[in-house]
Amino acid sequence: LTLLVFRDLPILKFLKPLTDFLAHFRVVLDWVVMILAVVICAYTGFLISALIRFPLINTAVLPTLFVASGFSAGCAAIRLFAICFGAEREDSSMHILHVAEYPIILVEAMCIFMIAVSLITGTEVAKIAFSAFTTGVWAWVFWLGAIFVGMIVPITLSFFRSAACFYLSCISAIAGMMCLRLFILYAGQLNGLN
Repeated sequence: LTLLVFRDLPILKFLKPLTDFLAHFRVVLDWVVMILAVVICAYTGFLISALIRFPLINTAVLPTLFVASGFSAGCAAIRLFAICFGAEREDSSMHILHVAEYPIILVEAMCIFMIAVSLITGTEVAKIAFSAFTTGVWAWVFWLGAIFVGMIVPITLSFFRSAACFYLSCISAIAGMMCLRLFILYAGQLNGLN
């Protein structure tokens, strides 16, 4: 798929027979790559959620959260890279990716809410693990990075049409995904069973 994207580069002219052949299967390759991306996100979430000593991490919702946050950052990254390859900010495909961010962010928020509720209503250790959301440096990473930068900023900037808002929205979504995963991994491990 990468060869198809860059096949017009002069340095890759020697691969023209291969890229012409692969071009016939572009739709199939797109679907295969998308399915593999979803599987990798979910698989990562399943592996991490198997750590039973850490209540914040040990939840069945984690794979869904990882897929949703991956989709959110992926949509933002695709929009940024599309501009680099000559797409316009007002293209219909860019609009579809932009509109898709709203339900994706909603799914992320619901997953985070479910994790928080399961900790609040869980065992004493789970209730202690919930403190990661409210105290310490990782609470700042969560509220400022994951929630504000990763969710509120992109939604707010989506109401403005300037180029600066477009780029800032995309970068915020990617940065928010990184903050969310940092929070889950580090706060989850620091608030576990001793």
